[in-house]
Amino acid sequence: MQIPFEVKPRPDTGLWNAKIGIWLFLASEVMLFGGLFSGYVFLRLGAEAVPDYFWPQGELDVKWGAINTAVLILSSVFVVYAWVQLKLRNYAKYQFWMALVVLCALAFLGIKSVEYYGKFTHYSVRLKDESVVQGHKLNDLQKFGKVSKVTVNLEKADLSFLKYIPEEDRADLKFKPALDDEIQRQKNALEALRNEAAPTENTATREAEKLAKTISKGIPELESALAELERVAAQGAMILNSGSLGSVRDAINAGREVEHKVSMAKNALANVATRAANEKAKAEWVGNADPQKERFKANALQPVYAWDEAGGISSIEFAPSKPFGVEVKRSKLRKPGNERIVFRDFTALDGELAEESRYLVVEELDKVDLRSFEDPTQAKVFQYIAEHASSHHGEGEKGGAAPEGSAHHLTSAEIQEEFLKHSAEETEKAEHHGYEPEPRKTHVMALEHVPLRVPWEEVKFYSNFAPKLNTYYAIYFSLTGLHGLHVLIGASVLAWFLFFGKKLYDKDPEHMANRVEVGGLFWHFVDLVWIFLFPLLYLL
Repeated sequence: MQIPFEVKPRPDTGLWNAKIGIWLFLASEVMLFGGLFSGYVFLRLGAEAVPDYFWPQGELDVKWGAINTAVLILSSVFVVYAWVQLKLRNYAKYQFWMALVVLCALAFLGIKSVEYYGKFTHYSVRLKDESVVQGHKLNDLQKFGKVSKVTVNLEKADLSFLKYIPEEDRADLKFKPALDDEIQRQKNALEALRNEAAPTENTATREAEKLAKTISKGIPELESALAELERVAAQGAMILNSGSLGSVRDAINAGREVEHKVSMAKNALANVATRAANEKAKAEWVGNADPQKERFKANALQPVYAWDEAGGISSIEFAPSKPFGVEVKRSKLRKPGNERIVFRDFTALDGELAEESRYLVVEELDKVDLRSFEDPTQAKVFQYIAEHASSHHGEGEKGGAAPEGSAHHLTSAEIQEEFLKHSAEETEKAEHHGYEPEPRKTHVMALEHVPLRVPWEEVKFYSNFAPKLNTYYAIYFSLTGLHGLHVLIGASVLAWFLFFGKKLYDKDPEHMANRVEVGGLFWHFVDLVWIFLFPLLYLL
């Protein structure tokens, strides 16, 4: 079926349908990116009012941004050439130019992926005194050994710690659940049920009858649950997995469930007794004609016979058949420590942290940032910069090579001296040209191959250059990621025209030209967005 105005212009607008549609779509895209750009500008302007927060500047590599800008501008030119060749009915030349457009899109995405990789392998470390360093090859591996006790949360455990055990420690490793205390506790509960006296008050109430039935029914159930729990305990050490953990949990909770039913029945009976006592007391209060009588106050409900959680018991201890260790990144832990570490699933290991894991190590620092200090000599970071490193002045995301003949091994004190010298030089340069000295130049210095070793207790925050690092990178990845998605979608559509458009061209070349024109309009918009993004993120 032929849809009207697929090729011919509409008489009311002078445009054919698809062209009207793409302009309406691009108008919505303008509102989307316009709002994002405006939000960025407001956040950027407001950052100056936040104490000790410095908006990152000069963090992105302008060279790669400029190359990507040139690539997209060329692709916009190429897509026009491709459309012109279709209008001239030269399909072979159309394919050539469209292929260049697709290649440019792939080159753009490739360069952007290189930039992203550089950010995800680049780290920032903030010390508790607000010293900030940046660098590569961060090592936050926690080597935790001599584990003698494992405490597992029965409801939330996913046993993720098992995959961090080295191969040499996994052989014949089993775990014995500590069930003696739970067995004794359930024995005491069973004995209490057996000796439970018949209720002496309100024996005719429904609640009292329910309690009596619950106790009589619960005794054999608790006996059976206790026998199963003792059987599980008699098995001794087991291979710990979801199945064995589930059997332990079920054995414990079977007895706890019986106790829960009894305690709830007792609670219901206690509430009935309390309400009856309150009604009796209120009747006596009403019948008291003394004008000086105190205001009636109801008795509080009897104490509720509580039960832990629906799972009965929240955690249980396991004793390993032999001491073992784990090697896990600190970011995978809920709570790190020297003698106990806790994983995200609340599994806790008791052991000993290796000496080398008590420090955060960055093997190659490339920048030290002390903009939070009026006096950089007060920064502790120089105490943790290792000896025998080379340094040079300058700015940038990553320090380049030191000038020939100038590289030499420096001590921490010499690096501090170079920093102060760099700060004085930048201050003098700014004052000589009549400018106010900028902290980002006077209190920031590039380094080269400088290792850092800092105790964990001195580390306030560390992260790669991901969205969680700061507001700037959250916006950077949001804007460039959304734009990259547009590039991918636009390139996919143009590639479809390139590889599968011959059939439509043979049938109706004008229709094919119109489709490419619509795709080209979207592509021009994608390029225009980048032309705004490049100066906004890379230059300002």
